[in-house]
Amino acid sequence: MDIPIKADVICKDEDCGHVSCVIVNPKNENLSYVVVEENQHPYDEFIVPVEMIKNTTSKSIQLSCSKEELAHMENFIEHHFVPIEKVYGIYPVRRQVFVPYSSYSKKYADIPYERIPKGDVTFHRGSVIEATDGPVGKLDEFQIDSSGEHISHLIIKEGHLWNKKEIGIPVTEIEHIEKDTIYIKLNKDQVANLPSLPVKRRL
Repeated sequence: MDIPIKADVICKDEDCGHVSCVIVNPKNENLSYVVVEENQHPYDEFIVPVEMIKNTTSKSIQLSCSKEELAHMENFIEHHFVPIEKVYGIYPVRRQVFVPYSSYSKKYADIPYERIPKGDVTFHRGSVIEATDGPVGKLDEFQIDSSGEHISHLIIKEGHLWNKKEIGIPVTEIEHIEKDTIYIKLNKDQVANLPSLPVKRRL
């Protein structure tokens, strides 16, 4: 089973959004959740347990819940509003500053952050794969083992524009993970010599 990031998500019998990222337990390589972004306003993102995935294809993921049930799941993005001060009515002209009207108005900055379960990490499509001697590509999707629980390979595209191949990097080669960067134990030559995996991709 492959989990394509950005795949369409189908809730029972209707489209309900797309996968914006996945949440993984880095200790056991388990895929814990997928994050589903709604396909209409307000485009909320919801944390969906992996157990709710019924089936996947190269283009979509089928969930066992309804669209209404999805909307009642935990929000992935939490918003904190921080007060800021902003000055109005200051107009610089050459080297002089004229202040015909000046007032201070309290405004609030929206600071969103991802609500990630403790001990887990998020992977977004495009996360950098960093070898021991530099970057080798960007994450495109995951390959899941037959149990449907463990990630077996990170799928990347490697090579030049007209000579790209799809490579599966075993998760056992992951050294450590930082935000949007996955560090592996292999060098560039070792990655280039990995076999291609037969992955059906979305067009």
